[in-house]
Amino acid sequence: MRILFIRPSSIYVTPAFSRVIEAKGLLENPEVEIHVLHWVDSDAEFKTDGIKYHNFRSSKGKLGFLKWNWIILKTLLMVRPGFVHNFSFQNWFPIVLYKLFYPKRIKLFYDCRDYFAWSASWSPVLKRTMHFFDRRIARLCSQIIFPDPNGYTYFRTKADKFSVIPNTVTDAFENRELSRKPSGDPIKILYAGYLSNDRNIQAIIDAVKKFQHLELNIATNFISNQFDQSLLDDPRFIYHGKLSHQRVIDLMLACDYSLIMYNATLENYQQIQPTKFYDSLMSNTPFICAEGMTSLQKYCGSDWPNICLPYNDVDAFSELKKPLINNKNRKLYTDTYEYSKVLTELAEVYDVYLGQ
Repeated sequence: MRILFIRPSSIYVTPAFSRVIEAKGLLENPEVEIHVLHWVDSDAEFKTDGIKYHNFRSSKGKLGFLKWNWIILKTLLMVRPGFVHNFSFQNWFPIVLYKLFYPKRIKLFYDCRDYFAWSASWSPVLKRTMHFFDRRIARLCSQIIFPDPNGYTYFRTKADKFSVIPNTVTDAFENRELSRKPSGDPIKILYAGYLSNDRNIQAIIDAVKKFQHLELNIATNFISNQFDQSLLDDPRFIYHGKLSHQRVIDLMLACDYSLIMYNATLENYQQIQPTKFYDSLMSNTPFICAEGMTSLQKYCGSDWPNICLPYNDVDAFSELKKPLINNKNRKLYTDTYEYSKVLTELAEVYDVYLGQ
């Protein structure tokens, strides 16, 4: 039984990939041969922990993308897998081409992470075209999973082979004490991830500049040129650079709120539950979401420590206060989104995909 995974960076970097391996115990099955094709800064092939890695190294851009698609088709012809596990819409052309010529040879699994990434930066015509083909191609798959309920809206289906598997995180506090203590002034808020305008970053930066009771901690690969580099000279803007997942969690514990403010006027963002949501639950960190993010907004108000603020409203931060300290986020994680529970759900979906 050969399985080809296409485009996770590595078994430990991409949560969806590592969850699949752990859920089914695939590495312990001598009948399973695992291949991984990924686009990384290395052109060496290697085998480790029973997994054969086929690396593709090229510059980004249109030419690199064409080369990537050719390498996918070449790898399919060489490996001849029985199962292909795809993570991205951008990989479909060579996979579908291969399946047209060898329809009985492979089953397709779509671990969809792309649909909520389509944002306002794409033209409406291009977005509609991609959506159309993404939905049509999904009908060729044996199983499709997506990380939150927005997948049903995006794919316009309730079919059995479409499943929601939350992109939850491992429990960093399973064997250590979780201790959240009230911090002193100022109010510390954490922005972790891409500095993207559809995640309210400009309004957040303007709010911290305007209101002295706020401090913004930023954990990301780099500060984009589109933002004012001088903000890093302000002691209330603290740039931590790229952090490991564990260090992000530790930083969450030192902050009052985690920011999860996506532009809910973009339909794809209304029902999403991004990884930062599960990080917040697992670490019992209060979060701030944007109005209209319905899947997160239901965990705000009342006696929840989380709050919901209008998107792109600088003055909405003027009355921000220290959060309520309780364990409701952590309890939601342990009751519903605990990692081992989700692995069990994923294993059940994989049973269908593998025909077991």
